[in-house]
Amino acid sequence: MYKRDNILYGFIPCLIFPFLMALLIYHQAFGFVSFEDFFRRSQGAGLLGPILAISCLGNLLMFFFFLRTDRYYAARGAIMATVLYALITLFLKMF
Repeated sequence: MYKRDNILYGFIPCLIFPFLMALLIYHQAFGFVSFEDFFRRSQGAGLLGPILAISCLGNLLMFFFFLRTDRYYAARGAIMATVLYALITLFLKMF
């Protein structure tokens, strides 16, 4: 068992990584407008949920990395963070 095989070592990075991916999507696609304007426009167009869902795809890579290195508790934390983002995405799509 690895020293860093803990649920928090999978949960915390998988909470941060989708936010960084969303910032990367903003910077690559809409870098010419302010982040506040991007947020307002994407909320008005109903795109916050899909942007969040696409940015969570990186969690899949982290999950498979944790599985490949036999860090099963960290993989469990990655699943927990992804489920949390799925619930947030579901909430954003419904309302």
